[in-house]
Amino acid sequence: MGRPLKITPAVVQKLEEAASVDASIAEMCFHADIAKGTYYAAIKRDPHLLDRLETLRQKPALQARL
Repeated sequence: MGRPLKITPAVVQKLEEAASVDASIAEMCFHADIAKGTYYAAIKRDPHLLDRLETLRQKPALQARL
């Protein structure tokens, strides 16, 4: 048993904010104040989070094409 992950609703919100402007994973982690390892552990535990972030990262490109 390791330390609990630091993925709170506030952290998820920060990740989503950064993803919505097509930030890189490093930028999303910086914005949410988490380590990349924490991010990867979180998406491994919750694949829906990965899907949500990937969808948000597509949003700017889609809007630019419209």
